[in-house]
Amino acid sequence: MSVVIIGVDPGLSAGVAETVDGCLTRIFQGPPGQAMDLIDQILVEHSGHADRRVSIACERFVQGNQAHSHQPEAQQMIGLVLRAAHQHGVTVDLQAPSDAHAIGQDALLRRVGLWPLPSDVGQADADDVRMAVRHAVLYMARHHASLFQRLVKGSLID
Repeated sequence: MSVVIIGVDPGLSAGVAETVDGCLTRIFQGPPGQAMDLIDQILVEHSGHADRRVSIACERFVQGNQAHSHQPEAQQMIGLVLRAAHQHGVTVDLQAPSDAHAIGQDALLRRVGLWPLPSDVGQADADDVRMAVRHAVLYMARHHASLFQRLVKGSLID
């Protein structure tokens, strides 16, 4: 069974990363509407395939103190992600950004080939798509430990 994880970093500049069996297959960084279009497209493409386990790993937005904005785009996008997942019968794991950073450290992502560059997404940076990758990797570590172990060991292609 193939493991499909859609990592999502919601916000005004959103990141989306699709991994299939630990390999990065599609990435996007840009406006939330376009990010949702890609998420919907990925869900439609994988729906109805009994040989695929699809999950979404989305950054959880927590309202901070008054010094932080309330980021309505992030909150709205999370709602849209939850709705799309429900429509397609896909689970969503809302994750803390600190947990994603802890497991998806820069050195690991670079070493295993999960380090998108700004040129890959046509942007000045690739911070949002990298965060989406981190969420996919965290989900993999939590729910598909053997796949994560193979990723870390560099033995995905066996």
